[in-house]
Amino acid sequence: MKKGKVDVHYDLGATVKNKEIPLAPSDQKLKNLQKVARHGKLVITRNNKEIGRYDLETLESVKK
Repeated sequence: MKKGKVDVHYDLGATVKNKEIPLAPSDQKLKNLQKVARHGKLVITRNNKEIGRYDLETLESVKK
């Protein structure tokens, strides 16, 4: 087992209408998303194989 650091970044949408990325949700939808954003699991894969799974609320490793 090795320890490492993973930085997760994603765009929810653009603030200005364009052809590359859809518009971001409304402020109210973003607030609702923020409330439930940590109610999930982060699955890390490498070469299409799962190498880690973590609970986003506790940041603890979890089994499938």
